[in-house]
Amino acid sequence: MSHILHVYLADLDELAAVIGSRDERLLNRVLAKFPDPAGLGPALVREIFEGGRFLHENSGLYVEALELICEELGSYLDDVGFRFSYAPEDIIELAHEECDSGPWPEPEAAGWGVWGKEDSAERLAELEAATEDDDGYTEHRLMWLQASKEANKDLIGFWGASGELLWGLGHPAEPDPVKRSRIRMLWEGSEFRWALSRFWTRLWW
Repeated sequence: MSHILHVYLADLDELAAVIGSRDERLLNRVLAKFPDPAGLGPALVREIFEGGRFLHENSGLYVEALELICEELGSYLDDVGFRFSYAPEDIIELAHEECDSGPWPEPEAAGWGVWGKEDSAERLAELEAATEDDDGYTEHRLMWLQASKEANKDLIGFWGASGELLWGLGHPAEPDPVKRSRIRMLWEGSEFRWALSRFWTRLWW
């Protein structure tokens, strides 16, 4: 199954410090994203600021709520499609590494991970010196890593299958560059491109 990885520039320590912080000013800024202050999304955001008790049945939604907080603290960079069975190891790390040690139960259909700014600087130097073939993510990596270096920020990635909070409970409309990125993701997905090429081959012959 294909997923979409959302990549942000942010400070990991700031994001981690939100959990249990009871920071009313930041909390109110995040809650302002939701049209229904009494809905599920605001309740989960409040639980994060209060430090739990985190319920297993909401584990995936906590990741989406944390993404909304990250968006408030940092800035959005890019979307890219990936599959756990095919994506390179570093992309999987950016998608899921931090979930293994998170404060809430590990979700099955959502996750988040980090490339720290020091690690990102090393990755950038290695990538700029590399001569290997493009694995489909090189352009994205370069953009992320260069942005991390310029801003001196960490790279934080989120993925989730439902999008229930992000798109169903008042997340701002997607800007055009995001839509273009998702269209590009569909085209770059190997299965989609393979099926389309087979279709045209059969039609031609």
